[in-house]
Amino acid sequence: MIADKFAEVSNHYQPLQRDEIMFPAFSKEDVPEISEQNILEVLRALDVSKSTRKFDIPVKVLKHFSKEIGKPLTVIINNCIQQGIWPELFKSEIVTPVPKVPAPKSTDDLRNISGLMNLNKVMEKVVCPLVVEDMKSSLDKSQFANQPGLSTQHYLIKLIDRILSATDSCSKGECVAVLATLIDWKKAFPMQDHTLGVKSFIRNGVRASLIPILASFFERRTMRVAWRGKLSTERPLPGSGPQGSSWGILEYLSQSNNSADNVPEEDRAKFMDDLTILEIILLAN
Repeated sequence: MIADKFAEVSNHYQPLQRDEIMFPAFSKEDVPEISEQNILEVLRALDVSKSTRKFDIPVKVLKHFSKEIGKPLTVIINNCIQQGIWPELFKSEIVTPVPKVPAPKSTDDLRNISGLMNLNKVMEKVVCPLVVEDMKSSLDKSQFANQPGLSTQHYLIKLIDRILSATDSCSKGECVAVLATLIDWKKAFPMQDHTLGVKSFIRNGVRASLIPILASFFERRTMRVAWRGKLSTERPLPGSGPQGSSWGILEYLSQSNNSADNVPEEDRAKFMDDLTILEIILLAN
């Protein structure tokens, strides 16, 4: 039942339609090459406190044998980037249901957290930063999530500064109030169409040589639910961004980039799927 619920929204969408996407041209020289040193740094920086899915290679093993693993893994990842193929094994998710409320009453009260293989995490940690860098100049300046040097503190400081600036600069005889509207997009991650997602990556400036491997990640994804020591049968995931994966975050940021463009930049602030809109109101005497 839980597996069916988690897969339900995803199956409202069609699988990624490559024939609807204008893949930009690029040359062999445009393909980024990941260095062995980069892979070693990622392997050695893996967090041993993070949970590992059953039958996966433990993080402690990857860190301990990083020097031996680093070279062949570098070759594998570079071949994947050159061929534009994300390994099928890396896209198979083991999903853990996490309660949204203290005492869940139904499957609606459960959040799905995707558990991907540790080697997939390594691959994401070297490829995703390239996408973040490419989109940096295009991303909404009011979006404060998943970018180096930005956090919820910056989100709050912007809002507070705007409110204080509006209320402190009143001219004689005026009285100003600020109305804040808090918006949380419903099922923001599950309700993503990958064809539109890849188009948005292209629109937001991701280099042409990364678009094929990026599209490959969103194709033929599957998941199984782990619940009380048992595994469900496999479910296809034609749509929906994976929670627990950097790609799910980046796809959402890219697709929702213009979601509040009708609001002046100084009067909006985003953190992932949370949006705050400010309205400056001049009160009559």
